[in-house]
Amino acid sequence: MLRGSTEEARMTRSARILVVEDNRTLARDIEQRLVRLGFAIAGVTGSGEEAIVLAERERPELVLMDIRLEGGMDGIAAAEHIRERFGVPVVFLTTLVDDITLRAASVEAFGYIVKPAQDRELRIVIEMALYKHTAEKDRRRLEAQLRRSEKMEAIGQLAGGIAHDFNNVLMAILSNCRSLRRELPADQPPHRQVAQIETAAERAAHLTRQLLAFGRDAIDQPVALDLASHVHRTTALLANLIGDRVAIDVAIASDLHAVLGRGSEIEQVIMNLVLNARDAMPDGGRVTITARNAPDADEVEITVSDTGQGMDDATRARVFEPFFTTKEVGAGTGLGLATVYAVVARSRGRIDVASAVGVGTTFLIRLPATAIEPAAAPPRDDDDIGPPIEGTIVLVEDDEQVRSVIRDILERAGLRVIEACDGHEALQACRDHPGIDLVLSDVVMPRLGGAELARSLAVDAPGTKIIYMSGYPNRGVPGGRSQDLGPILQKPFTPAELLDWIRGALRSDAA
Repeated sequence: MLRGSTEEARMTRSARILVVEDNRTLARDIEQRLVRLGFAIAGVTGSGEEAIVLAERERPELVLMDIRLEGGMDGIAAAEHIRERFGVPVVFLTTLVDDITLRAASVEAFGYIVKPAQDRELRIVIEMALYKHTAEKDRRRLEAQLRRSEKMEAIGQLAGGIAHDFNNVLMAILSNCRSLRRELPADQPPHRQVAQIETAAERAAHLTRQLLAFGRDAIDQPVALDLASHVHRTTALLANLIGDRVAIDVAIASDLHAVLGRGSEIEQVIMNLVLNARDAMPDGGRVTITARNAPDADEVEITVSDTGQGMDDATRARVFEPFFTTKEVGAGTGLGLATVYAVVARSRGRIDVASAVGVGTTFLIRLPATAIEPAAAPPRDDDDIGPPIEGTIVLVEDDEQVRSVIRDILERAGLRVIEACDGHEALQACRDHPGIDLVLSDVVMPRLGGAELARSLAVDAPGTKIIYMSGYPNRGVPGGRSQDLGPILQKPFTPAELLDWIRGALRSDAA
């Protein structure tokens, strides 16, 4: 017997075997030997056609198949059907090696037994066949996992590239919307219209974050989060999105532990699950969100349940696959739940789903708890530029629209701005204008990008402070060129975020 664990040997011995032999005496002898060796009998037949029927009904772990069978279908043809349709391994029974036996090799048999077989030979061949079949299934599973992994990596790279270009577009739209909204009277229709454009652009930014999360590229470092505040903030935003026919109930434990994560991603997970629940209830219903400390582990449990249509087993098995959707063409991206899965996995958590057709669906998320206290974040107006800032900044950005809106923010804050469209122009600007306080540079640019600019400045103007910004995530810059750049300001950003970064850099310079 092949060496292996006791459990493997036990499972092999209890395997259910279908015997296909048209000689009744031999069939009975084989059946008795198998029972004596500890195997179970899934059925006995002398017909190839009936063997296929039994294989479909009984689903044995292995078939012992006589090559020569009376009737219209011989053992080779029957074995081929069984292997292709049910994936069951076949061991051939034969009295001699001849042309028919050699033809059987094309069916990829898992072994041959020459009749009449002794117990020891029968046991060894069967156990080897079962072991080989298990190894083959494991190999196919690992190959499928590798293909999925490579596919996910390719899609992630594509998503990062799309997000980069899209974020530049959103940067211009959002910045100009904020400027217009600031200048227009709040009680006038144009102000409301601009606010609607801004809301639509922010939803587009949300989709971009889905692409980045799906690509498994973290934008910022995880921190301790007050989960309750993020759930409440998300449900408040969802009130206008889910409509009047869907009610939301929220139940959060008062002693809820903090979790490590990224606030925007946690909110995105809740939003995606609730919107998915809404879509499952076209006639209305109820969504229930709960959060509590897990009773059996140092974890926090979050559930999102609905009273919707529910899912069958086939749909539930694929629900986290990227681009899988049951919605009509154009009605869904198929990224929502794939993004949820990616975010939870990146947070070192896990997610399960329970569903029944006509009853509803419940998603259960478990995230590791942390003893770290969440930092209190003071309320802040994203358009608030704060006190004036003194200094000269070289702004390096190849997208003219993005460069223009960033320049307006910087000048409104009181900074002197020197523009450059790539690293070469930035180097020349630093040579022509002594006393540069800071360089604000995009990472990916033609001719000379942010990483190359940093290396050149280290020689030409050592000690120059640099802030990097990008539409790519921190680890998603093509070629891995962001590895040594440190934190990257993610586009699209608000005026307040940009100026906070600048103040921080200038303070460290003065320290």
